[in-house]
Amino acid sequence: MGIFDIFRKHEQLVKQEDKISVERTKAVTPDYVNNSAFTNAPLYNSTALEIKKAITTDASIRQIGARFREVALQNGFKIESGDPAIDKYIKQRIREIETASSRKMNMIIRRAMGDLIYYGNFFINTRRTENNSTGRPYEYNGKKVNPITSMFCIDPVSIIVSTDKHGTITEYRQDVRYHNESMMFFYNYEEDIVTTPSVKGKNFPKFLPIEMMHGKYDESDSVFGRSFFLESLEDLMVLRMIESVMSHLLETNQFYVPVIYVGTKESPGTPERLARVRAEIENASDDGFLILPGNCEIDYKEVANLSDLKGYAEYFRNRYYGSLGVSPIVMGEPGAANRATAIETSQGVYDKARDFQKVFAETFETHFLDHILMDMGISPEEVSEDERPKLIFPDPDIESMVKFENQVVFLYEHNAINEDEMREMLKMRPLTEDQRKKMHFELITMRQLKESAKLAQKSTQETDNRTNPQNQHTGSGNNGKS
Repeated sequence: MGIFDIFRKHEQLVKQEDKISVERTKAVTPDYVNNSAFTNAPLYNSTALEIKKAITTDASIRQIGARFREVALQNGFKIESGDPAIDKYIKQRIREIETASSRKMNMIIRRAMGDLIYYGNFFINTRRTENNSTGRPYEYNGKKVNPITSMFCIDPVSIIVSTDKHGTITEYRQDVRYHNESMMFFYNYEEDIVTTPSVKGKNFPKFLPIEMMHGKYDESDSVFGRSFFLESLEDLMVLRMIESVMSHLLETNQFYVPVIYVGTKESPGTPERLARVRAEIENASDDGFLILPGNCEIDYKEVANLSDLKGYAEYFRNRYYGSLGVSPIVMGEPGAANRATAIETSQGVYDKARDFQKVFAETFETHFLDHILMDMGISPEEVSEDERPKLIFPDPDIESMVKFENQVVFLYEHNAINEDEMREMLKMRPLTEDQRKKMHFELITMRQLKESAKLAQKSTQETDNRTNPQNQHTGSGNNGKS
């Protein structure tokens, strides 16, 4: 199977299409202008399988996505609020969820972040039971729901959604058949989002929107997010095609053709000698060589120029990297780059990683942390922004972050901003009185100042005592009596 066969959308197979012709007539062709066209038509993100095939067949796609995930998560994350009681409850609930899910929250977030980067979507099934946690049932959108007790990531390739006439998702369905490439033969996927036949069965798990945490990258009016890899696939196909041509030419020695001259001008080769030489060449192995008696001269004629193909490959490689927002340096091809160039070209990766962090954090806060507050008995809208629990990712660019922090502290030390403004710029919450007592100033600096004041006072007393001794009487003393 060639590279185009790997990425290209397949032609319809008549026999397989006939099997589902009845079901297919029930589907509605997607219309992005009229959202009512989506009504009662299960929708599938056809680009998910295209990305899946690219990840499993091309190392560069996998490595670029892994690089963005590593940058986004390299400094970890923290979940905290401005209220110690809320923080304690969230830690307890997360521990319960980790136990019921048999996986740490770190691994759940790592898997979901990878799905967001690769597919532009991540899906986390938030299972809910009534008596499996310390959380309490609560009312949400006019309905009583159970607290979240476990969380499981679902591969975006297998997700199908149903919407109402306004385009709002009403149901998620997991159809594992879509992991199989042969399912792509059923439809002519010319759109990113296509309608699917309504297949009934007990083997397809269904989830209500309250049971699914769905994050979208590059969100629009569509029901799905969009992967930033999509626009690069065409450039990748051309690049891999050029590389396959180069490989074929090298393997078959088509850059140079050996020419064997049999005989000389004085003694031309006879037909019998030519036939013997031809037979020896035809019977020789590909990597063998020929030893012939007599007057034979071997020369090589150039029939293709490798440098031309290398130029084409370089051009499309740069196009491919540019469409993904990475540079050859980021991909481990430093060339003549220096430290300054490496730092400058890495900024695009950091900016993209920050964008992924923001999208993920906002989805996680509204679909998970707010619901933890509700099963605690607190309405999220009643909590101030300073006390609202948040998922915080440190900035991935440590060097730039240190420079920024130094600049903010400089402004604070020179009275350009106050303490609250400084901490807000550093993405930190205002200090509470309990926290202030544990700061370096209170624990160390104030103690040093008090000790210094005691020493200064003691020194002053000793100096005064030398000037005016306290153990001697003033006045006439004994001299007055004599």
